[in-house]
Amino acid sequence: MASKIYLIRHGRTDGNRNHWYYGATDLPLTEEGTEELKAYAAQNIYPEIPDDAQIFTTGLVRTDQTLEAIYGRRDHSAITKLQEINFGKAECMTYDELKVFDNFQKWAWDTTGDERIADAETANEFHDRIGEGLKELLEKHRMTELTHRDDGKDAVTAVVCHGGVIACIMEKLFPAVCGSMWDWLPEPGFGYVVDFEDGKPYMYTRINDIGRLGLGLYRLPLKGENRIDHKKTDSLIDIQMARGHGYFELEFLGWPEDRSEDAVGEERMVKAVRSSLVRRYDRSRYDLAAIIDAERLGEVKAMIRNSGAGYLDRLAVNGVERFYPSYPEDENIDPETLADKRIDGPQEKTAKPGSAFLDDIWSVVNDLKKNGLVKKAGLAFNGSATLLDDLLKERQEIDYVELPVNYLMGTSEGDLAQKYYTISRRRYKEILVRSPFAGGRLTDMGTEAEKVLGISRDGSKAGSGNDETESGKARFTMAGYAMMKKADAPASAVDWALRYVLSYPFVVISVASTGDPEHAAENLDAAERFRPLTEEDRDKLKEAVKYRD
Repeated sequence: MASKIYLIRHGRTDGNRNHWYYGATDLPLTEEGTEELKAYAAQNIYPEIPDDAQIFTTGLVRTDQTLEAIYGRRDHSAITKLQEINFGKAECMTYDELKVFDNFQKWAWDTTGDERIADAETANEFHDRIGEGLKELLEKHRMTELTHRDDGKDAVTAVVCHGGVIACIMEKLFPAVCGSMWDWLPEPGFGYVVDFEDGKPYMYTRINDIGRLGLGLYRLPLKGENRIDHKKTDSLIDIQMARGHGYFELEFLGWPEDRSEDAVGEERMVKAVRSSLVRRYDRSRYDLAAIIDAERLGEVKAMIRNSGAGYLDRLAVNGVERFYPSYPEDENIDPETLADKRIDGPQEKTAKPGSAFLDDIWSVVNDLKKNGLVKKAGLAFNGSATLLDDLLKERQEIDYVELPVNYLMGTSEGDLAQKYYTISRRRYKEILVRSPFAGGRLTDMGTEAEKVLGISRDGSKAGSGNDETESGKARFTMAGYAMMKKADAPASAVDWALRYVLSYPFVVISVASTGDPEHAAENLDAAERFRPLTEEDRDKLKEAVKYRD
């Protein structure tokens, strides 16, 4: 018997569209918000709710409308303690409008949780109320578990509630996962599936519109030295699509004047994408992204045209950091002091990355977005953590960051990977991760490191032959929701590498690159066995890394 609680955030309202602070105001969904939820439901991104499941909303119209848009008319009841924070007289005000209150600065910089603005709930009052609501929810779910204990049916409870509420619940259920409450905040219409065992949460999966493990198309399989193996390329694409991880990334790096050989490879890559992906799958079923060098943005339109894809879902600009070679070193900085959740402090340093060159970069990117050729613009970054913070502060055009993060970069609070992550989340940017295997170095850690991690050479590919009944289902992991099961087999090196990056809640997608369909399947198996790292796991990784020095 499986035991699961679904936590789903309501769809978009005028409050989301206008960036209002609101919670108690009973806003309905917008027409676009309702249609967006129905489109997600048509893609089968939401887990099924059995007929005998318990279903709850918070009693507010936006949560009731969300339930109906996704699942149709279903009997349900309300847990009102799981309503969003009440902003009092500040309800439906914007950030700038909140500044009229005398104690705005104290509230914005509140470190105690007791500061109040406009008769709103304090942070501590909100957390206490959600704690009571969560206790009520868990008690009700436990009753469902008991009723199904003997009949073998899954115990499922579904809750449609609010973003801040889900973030607070997830922080309480998984306190050992790195980050803060706000790392858990899902986008409207999305959320989490939490699995329980013996009454305790032991893992979670995200409900999202695409799986969390993307495929970098930088190392396509070849026949000989120069010909792409199209049959194997088709298999690579098919494996990702069948398992619901339809995120594909192209790469256009290198200096324009020194890339004659790269250009040949890039041309083949684009043609392979056109034949193996674009011509074989409906455009709405996958995301196509690209990383491109800052000095090559003029090539984007031709690349899109040659791919036949029509547009890019994401475009990340690479190499901006090299134009700041003398930026201060930052080994001892505290990333928590660089970016504040709500406002920038009066003493915070403001960089001036507003050079004419950078203005030109973002002018081109904004033009691509305006003309519908790019949906989201990002920054592919590998430089100073202080520079990253300054760029994200200065350049509001940046929708997301793509970062090289893996556990060879370290597992402690002071490591560069942690600094990148902390700064990006405090600036409220979506995070994508590349190089989770450190260029292959983490797929073979060596005998001593493998002993620390409990990796068996015989079990290093455990689970890659997933042939149980779940894997035959058409939408095995669509939208980040996997039909999860416990991994009884020995953990592999791939498991450890992916668990490290996917344990960061703000990481939307991790992009792995391989030209081998078997390796792609193994990577997906590891992602679908995902469990968040514990403190004991992190200690093991720290010890294992010592053997790589």
